[in-house]
Amino acid sequence: MSDHPLRVHFVWTGSRFPYHARLAIESAIVAMPEARIDLDLVVGENGDVPATDHFRTVAAYDRVDVTRWTPGELFEPCPLGASPYVDLLQRLRSPAAISNLARLAVLYARGGVYLDTDVLVLRGLHRPSVHGSYVGVERVWDGNRSRIERGFGPIAALKATPWAVRWAACRVDSAVWHGRLRLADRISDDGHTREQVNNAVIGAPAESPFIAFALAQALEVDPSIRFALGPNLLDDVVRTEPRLAWVAPTSRFYAVPPGLSHRFFSDRTLELPVDAQVMHYVASNHRRLLADLDIDDPRFARETAPFWRRGEQVRTAIGALETPRRIWSIT
Repeated sequence: MSDHPLRVHFVWTGSRFPYHARLAIESAIVAMPEARIDLDLVVGENGDVPATDHFRTVAAYDRVDVTRWTPGELFEPCPLGASPYVDLLQRLRSPAAISNLARLAVLYARGGVYLDTDVLVLRGLHRPSVHGSYVGVERVWDGNRSRIERGFGPIAALKATPWAVRWAACRVDSAVWHGRLRLADRISDDGHTREQVNNAVIGAPAESPFIAFALAQALEVDPSIRFALGPNLLDDVVRTEPRLAWVAPTSRFYAVPPGLSHRFFSDRTLELPVDAQVMHYVASNHRRLLADLDIDDPRFARETAPFWRRGEQVRTAIGALETPRRIWSIT
């Protein structure tokens, strides 16, 4: 086993740094006391970093290292050099797309585990330096990719009806009865979903062939299509070259499908699988809730759905493990 500590990477771009991003990093600190946390900032020409209290707090933790990357520096170690990726980056408009590309470059250069900032770590993750590259699959509506790439016509809408009915029933059960009707367990989604790789959790050694192949394929896709550089890219890579990475079952990283991620916040009956390592609650599905979230939110102490329960555990434990003891610095 390597003597070097496990590196856990979070990538951030933009001037905001909300509380849920801080909570994600703190959950990694709590669940993996042996790990070093890398907060990788992708910055523009002015080099600005987030100017918020939550950023300053996590950046001051002793086990957190903040690195400020310009595009040229970020992609220079890539197999094809920086130029094609800097050109691609200039065509990207959303922070999510930039993060999709940046996480591959960071993992190729430094190795470790990448986590999205809408992930709460429940227990330790495997060392890629020992176990090799890995990703996980989630269950998605089987027509979702076609809808994104080619639009949503009448036939696709008709095929989506059973999935939509189940989604609506489960949503009402969570919102009104806090999951007590257990409709998510009783109404089967067989025949309407498929497994697809997600990129919220990626493990890879430095200079991994898996990440190298993904970086090469990133130059071949249409970046204007949503998720083309994200889950769809890694799903295609795994299907093309399955030997390059181990694919974890849904129970490990994506026990709840993205369409039912509201259950993390409102289903008090939801129990995650015993082998679940993270909770991916899909921030883009809960923008309003997360925009108002802060450290003193009373729901952490009051609610018992998984997000609030794990959040309260992290809030309680973090002070004993890591308190800001230095003026934060960046490299």
